[in-house]
Formats: sequence, C-alpha cells, structure tokens
Amino acid sequence: MRTTRFTTAFVTIAIAAGVWLVGAAGEAAAQFAGDEQIDSYSSEAVVQSDAVHVTETIDYDFGANPRHGIKRYIQVRYDLPDGSPIVPKGESSLDYERVTPVDVKAVTATEAPDEVSVEHSGQFDIIRIGDPDVTVTGKHTYTIEYAIKGVFNTVDGASALTDSFTLRRTALMNKIAYYTTVAGAKASVEGIAALHAGPLDVAPLQSYFKTTF
Repeated sequence: MRTTRFTTAFVTIAIAAGVWLVGAAGEAAAQFAGDEQIDSYSSEAVVQSDAVHVTETIDYDFGANPRHGIKRYIQVRYDLPDGSPIVPKGESSLDYERVTPVDVKAVTATEAPDEVSVEHSGQFDIIRIGDPDVTVTGKHTYTIEYAIKGVFNTVDGASALTDSFTLRRTALMNKIAYYTTVAGAKASVEGIAALHAGPLDVAPLQSYFKTTF
C-alpha cells in the first residue's frame, strides 16, 4: 500500500490545444476538429494561510462542433523521485507519493450549461463542466475557482535542512528573492505594493515609538 504525504509541490498549469484542458504533467490527449480552439486563457493565484486560491478564465471556441462542455484536468498526485528527502531513510520512494488536494469552489459559463462534477482518475482530478443532455457550439467563457492544498513544505529535521540548502543555493544562483516564512513573503509583497503606491519618506526609528512625558 502506498503512503500519501501532504508535502511540497510546485503546481504548473498548462492549456492543451483542444477540448480537454490538461495539466502540464498530464498525458491526456487533446482532441478537436476544424475551427475548434482555445481563444484565451488566464489564471490568477492568491496565496492564503489555508491554501492557494486559483481563478482560471478560459475563452473557448467550439466552432460548429456540437460539444457538451469541457474537461479540466489538474494533477493532484505526484510520484516521488529516488532520494527524495520526504521518504524515510531506508524506504523506497515507490511506496510514497505527494498529494495536493483540489477543492472546486465555483464554476460559471457564459450562455452554456455550467453543471459541474469532479472525478478522480489516476493522478488527476477531472473537472467536467457542461450538461450531458445539452450540446453547445460557438464561443463561450468558462471560469473555474478552486483551492489547492498541500503546497507548503512542512517537513522538519534533516530533510528540512537538505531542502533549505537546495532552495537557498538555487535562489542565489538565479538571483531570486527567497523567503523562509509565509509572514516574510507577505511583508515583502506589502513592501512592493507600497513602493508602487508612491514614494517613501525616510523617518528616524524613534518616530515609530513616540512617547510623551
């Protein structure tokens, strides 16, 4: 039996040119005919304390092809590589996998059925949007809101030291800002927002701790 661990995962979402919208690591085939295509795709992710909240907007053109709707494939289970620090010493990575559960919050579709169902198949969650008794053609916009959990690394001990060394070295070599806590990352984002909002004034430290006698 494989042991499931809720650990770090870097989630990559890609759009395949076809009826199926496939996660980057998926192997599901995209199939379409003639003038059917994805006109545009956008994704916004917001990191919160409980999960990463994602909103995807997909402009899809079915052309003259009658379809029931779309399927969105999102990978939620990942095999662990050999030597992964997540795997206990002396055990095989084949007995473990990492999981990033997806919780679908809301789905909408313009001038098309927005009935939604979610099923699990292999390493993927499949979000089906549409009505099995109704077909649509032409252009429609689908919006999917969902939360991804298990994307933060919570390991400790020797494996945490190994992970942090690799992350720090990679960040330094690629000149990438690196934060070890959610609070630190949040403070950095707030500082960047303040810089964009307008110029900052220099003030002595004492001004933040004024007292009267």
